[in-house]
Amino acid sequence: MLGHYQVMVPPVSQGLLLLVGLGTAQHDSLAQPLRSWSVHGGANYTWYADPLGTGHGPYAGHGVGGVGYSLGFTHERTQGRFGILTGSQLEQRSAGYDFNEGQGNVPPGLLADGLDRGHRSMRTVQLQVPVLVVYRGFPGLRLEAGPTVGRMLRATELRRGTRASNGREEALYEQGDRTGALATWEFTAMVGALVEGPRGIHAHLRYVSGFTNMDLAAGSSASFTKQVQITLVYAFGQRGDRTPSVVGLP
Repeated sequence: MLGHYQVMVPPVSQGLLLLVGLGTAQHDSLAQPLRSWSVHGGANYTWYADPLGTGHGPYAGHGVGGVGYSLGFTHERTQGRFGILTGSQLEQRSAGYDFNEGQGNVPPGLLADGLDRGHRSMRTVQLQVPVLVVYRGFPGLRLEAGPTVGRMLRATELRRGTRASNGREEALYEQGDRTGALATWEFTAMVGALVEGPRGIHAHLRYVSGFTNMDLAAGSSASFTKQVQITLVYAFGQRGDRTPSVVGLP
C-alpha cells in the first residue's frame, strides 16, 4: 500500500515563486511610466451642415466643406496600457462652396454691383487644447479619445472669382472680418489612432465632432463642426519604457 508523501519546498524556492506570482499579477502596475513629447503637422478637412454666416441665398441649408491645416505639440504620460495625452494645436479651417449669381434665386441686393461667380468660404484660425485618454494595448498602435477646448482667434470670410458688370468681367476678391459672428469657445470630442513608424516618425488619424453651435449671426442656422485630421508626428524626449520591469532576486 502506497503512503501519502508531502512535497517540501525549500524557503528560497518559496520566495522565488512568490516574486514570480507578484510579477505576473502586477504586469501593468510594474511598468515604468512612459513620458514623451511630440510635434505634428498635417491637413484637415472640415464640414458643416450649413454655411457659416448670413446672406447665402439659395446656398443656405446646404452642406459645405474645405481643407485646412493643423500644427501642434503633445505630451504623453502612460503607465502600463493607459495614459493621458495633453497638448496644444493651432488649426486653420476652411469651409465654403462655389456660387454663381447668374443662376437665379439670388437676393436683389447682391446683384447691385454685377453678377459674381466663384468660391465663397469662411476661414477660421483656432487654438485647440485636447485632454485625451490613451490606450496602448497593441504593438505599434496608440488609441485615444477625449474632449478638446478651442478658442477662436480669427474668422475671415472670403469671396474669390469674377464679376461681370456693364459688359466687362473683372477679377473678384473680397474679404471681411467675421470673428465676432462666430462662437468664441468651442467644445468638441476627439477620437484617434496613431501608428508608430521608425525613428520616432508616426502617422496620425483623428475624427472630431463638435458640441458647440459655431454660427452666432442673427438669422443663421446651427452649424456644428465635423472634421478629419491626418498628420505626421515626430516623437522625441522619451523617458521610461512600455514593457513591465523585471522582478529579480538580490
